[in-house]
Amino acid sequence: MRDGKARLLDEAQKHRWLLVLSHEADQPAGYIETDGRWRPEPRLT
Repeated sequence: MRDGKARLLDEAQKHRWLLVLSHEADQPAGYIETDGRWRPEPRLT
């Protein structure tokens, strides 16, 4: 499972996918930056 999640997050960062994370109640939608940090999408928070 960990390898699958890591691959998914790598692809999301590489292709700038907008992610929606149900466990992030305050900032559920955003992007993974090239340094691995979460960047919320302000128009959707």
